[in-house]
Amino acid sequence: MRAALLALLVALPGVGKAAALETAYLSLLAADYLQTRWIADNSYELNPILGRHPSQAKVRNYFLGVAAGSLAVLEVLPSDKRRVALICMVGLEGATVARNLRIGVRFKF
Repeated sequence: MRAALLALLVALPGVGKAAALETAYLSLLAADYLQTRWIADNSYELNPILGRHPSQAKVRNYFLGVAAGSLAVLEVLPSDKRRVALICMVGLEGATVARNLRIGVRFKF
């Protein structure tokens, strides 16, 4: 996972680090969304906001809200704080996706 993120940052020199971090975050958030869709049908969710057995609609709406809200917050942060926030967000989403993969969670497209 770390290697993939590092490769993304290195492979996009013309894009800029902030855009690369935003892309990494949104990609990991999308992976988390697909995993949560699978969890909703096959297991139980640990996120108390979604509840143990959320509907597919609730999962979709939750992740749309998270994406929109996090991008809105990033927009108003000063650039130095935005970079730190993005690094934390990438780390958190990366850890979540990696944990899910380790315990056997699949992706539902």
